[in-house]
Amino acid sequence: MRHNALQHGADFGEMARRYSDNKTATNLGEHQPWLLPGQTLPEFETQAYALKKGEMSAPFLTPAGYHIILIEDKSAYFPYDSVRNDLLRFVSQRNLRNKLTAARLQERSFAQRSSEDMALKKQAKDLEKENPQMANLMQEYRDGLLIFEVSKRTIWDKAAHDEAALTNYFNHNKKKYKWSLPRYKGIIIHAKEAGEMKKVKKLLKHIDFNHWKEAIDQQFNTGGDVRIIATQGLFKSGDNSWIDYEIFKQGEAPQPIKDYPFNGVYGKKLKAPKALAEVRPLVLADYQEELERQWVKTLREKYPVIIHQEVLKTIKENR
Repeated sequence: MRHNALQHGADFGEMARRYSDNKTATNLGEHQPWLLPGQTLPEFETQAYALKKGEMSAPFLTPAGYHIILIEDKSAYFPYDSVRNDLLRFVSQRNLRNKLTAARLQERSFAQRSSEDMALKKQAKDLEKENPQMANLMQEYRDGLLIFEVSKRTIWDKAAHDEAALTNYFNHNKKKYKWSLPRYKGIIIHAKEAGEMKKVKKLLKHIDFNHWKEAIDQQFNTGGDVRIIATQGLFKSGDNSWIDYEIFKQGEAPQPIKDYPFNGVYGKKLKAPKALAEVRPLVLADYQEELERQWVKTLREKYPVIIHQEVLKTIKENR
């Protein structure tokens, strides 16, 4: 009866809204999106693709129930909006974005009889002229790059490479870098023979801490024969099981490394950092902040900020 009514001119959308048993659909009676192969049941697709534009099917049964289809349009090519996401996914999955951009840029440079760089700059200028929002966005981007470069030269690079200034800052602010718990600045030694433990400690006694590992390798680990395994660093409780056991008196004695049965530690326990190297990352971060404060202060003194209250008042009134 309902199919008969449709054949005699009843509104398809209205009939769908009134009589459809599909309780999950939210757009009954409205225009449906383009149907691509594989998107629905095979029985449904067979009926749909057999119809011509403007034709309506007879009622037919699928596992989902009874259906009546009205074909509004058919096309070998789908509208861009309906396949845009699929195209973008295809381009992304095959890393085609750069290739497509390069090909388009080469095409434009050839048409303009210029280099690709010149064509790109012209395209950017044209885009900014046509779109004020894009122009503002590009200006913000340029300003951001400028601020980044100035900050890099004035603050970050200066702090990282000016060792004398960094050391001076540390020496004047040592109280800021006290540890809540002591550290052990030293080395864990694993030896093949008992006598070598004393030899290592005697060797390191007159060598700078930063060169301990190098000295051990040159003295004991030559010709492919590794007689000493050493782990060097600044250790807090929990960092190393040997340091915990030998120095901080925590836990049980660790198992020796295979073929290296003789173990010991050498160094000293520190209550607070003595040298910049022991807390360098913290000092560097603080010194960078100090440089930034000085820089901002200099800018404010050189370029004082003047607020025109009358102009500010008009802005507030126009909101």
